[in-house]
Amino acid sequence: MSGEYHSSTGITPPTGPRSYSSYKSPYGPKYSFQPHVMGFTLKSATRLGVTLGGFGAVAGVFALFFFSDIPKVRNDIMIKLPVIGDHFVKEIPASDNVRIWIALVMAFVFGGKIKHALSAALLGHTPGTRVKSGRSVMAS
Repeated sequence: MSGEYHSSTGITPPTGPRSYSSYKSPYGPKYSFQPHVMGFTLKSATRLGVTLGGFGAVAGVFALFFFSDIPKVRNDIMIKLPVIGDHFVKEIPASDNVRIWIALVMAFVFGGKIKHALSAALLGHTPGTRVKSGRSVMAS
């Protein structure tokens, strides 16, 4: 068989693809081109942006309250919040002041003068410095 029509067998050789005019139903979906950038249309990019923004805001608030006990975060950020800022003010009573005890231990260990160590601790200076004209200067 060489690909010709034979009336005895009724076999027609295959031909190329036929082009039919496409039928478009008035009840079917109305397809149109949607502009996109890397597969994201304006609607899907907006939805994704709002979702990621919400998750970012929640993560930021969590991080802020998680690190709220760090003195730098507490004093620079949390105290300045309008409604809940007073909650983060940390007042340390004089009986719990650790600097006095550290100064006493350092004065005992290093053989320094107790009076100088206590005054340095109460003024907020480190032991081993002397106060001269309102600023700490290393003792010589």
